[in-house]
Amino acid sequence: MDTQRRDTNVIITGCGWVLADRAGSTAQFAEAAAAYAGLLSRWPDLPESWYNLAVLQRQLGRHDEAARQLGAVLERQKRHDEAEAVFREALAIEPDSAPVLNYLGYMNADRAVRVEEALGLIQKAVDLDPGSSAYRDSLGWALFRLGRLDAAEEQVRKALEKDPDNAVVLDHLADILSRRGHVAEALSFWQKALTGEDEEGELDRPRVEAKIRDAQGVLQARQRGASEPTP
Repeated sequence: MDTQRRDTNVIITGCGWVLADRAGSTAQFAEAAAAYAGLLSRWPDLPESWYNLAVLQRQLGRHDEAARQLGAVLERQKRHDEAEAVFREALAIEPDSAPVLNYLGYMNADRAVRVEEALGLIQKAVDLDPGSSAYRDSLGWALFRLGRLDAAEEQVRKALEKDPDNAVVLDHLADILSRRGHVAEALSFWQKALTGEDEEGELDRPRVEAKIRDAQGVLQARQRGASEPTP
């Protein structure tokens, strides 16, 4: 962690805990957590501070929010088993928490772990909140991991109808199209992904750029093959 990042983390953590320490009631404690969240909205790339906010949320009994925040921190640190334990603990308390169902399902589907179960978790999230484009995208991605390409494309396209500029969803659709052999269309969506919305920095840009180069190579090879005279 560089000096500026470390100092910012210390300031946010200190402000949050001072606010919490001064809270004399649940309402004031909630106000402290909200103030802490406001600070983090300005400096979101500080996993240690998100962890502390999750602790505050848990003390307030907000298990859903605490689990999402703490689990997200652990997942970004590649501590997947710990993140999964946090999500499962939250679901034991609130089994119909669509955000936690989706987060756990997507995390496991994305790393090809217990994908059938992940699909079921995400499907439940979609049933609870069918209007969520994020949940539709997760559902499509789990279906893709299971090789169910028609259904995967259908769900991801539905997600794009509601969130057409989301870089990660564009990347997912491109991956599905590429697997189906539609390389030119996949290339178009990968290129759109690079200019799409990615506020949380979730898109693996170097990987997308590599997929674009590979797709361009495939299309160029096809073009050369088509232009060669038949003996």
